[in-house]
Amino acid sequence: MKDIDQIRRENLISESVKLGGDSELARALGGVDKNQIYQWLRAPAGPQRRNMRKTTARAVEKKLGLEQGWLDKDHSADSGQVEPAAIPMFTPERRATDNVIALQLAVESLAAALLRKSRGSAGVFSADLDVLCDKKKFSKDHALLGRLFGIAAEVQSIEAEEARDQRRAGLAGNTKP
Repeated sequence: MKDIDQIRRENLISESVKLGGDSELARALGGVDKNQIYQWLRAPAGPQRRNMRKTTARAVEKKLGLEQGWLDKDHSADSGQVEPAAIPMFTPERRATDNVIALQLAVESLAAALLRKSRGSAGVFSADLDVLCDKKKFSKDHALLGRLFGIAAEVQSIEAEEARDQRRAGLAGNTKP
């Protein structure tokens, strides 16, 4: 039989999946630190794992719009709850997930192409995105934003390497035989 901590963990994982992931769950809970979410949901059994107190469970339910005590009930057997990987193709849930992934890939591809087109634009893009994230209080670790920062860093690295190669070529051309 499952204990209360396991039931709360499974139910909160289910809510995380419905919301689109742990980052979205953290946002829905009013900006709970992602490390706290990890400790509640994903940390292996041991000193890193944190169980949720009753008062915390009630507060989480309230913020997520769940009825009081919902996190304490085992919903896996009576609700037909399925794991995300078991969601059949062409359901609205699957289509929504696929659309988000497709949009992320398109944005990443577009960002990479545009940033490579104009030297120095990756640095400006990163700085602007950084300011916008701070201004909107949006996590820079969000899946798509993190990838966009990564693309900008890759482009900056490529530009730096190209500049080094050009300097070396210029120095090699200036040497006397």
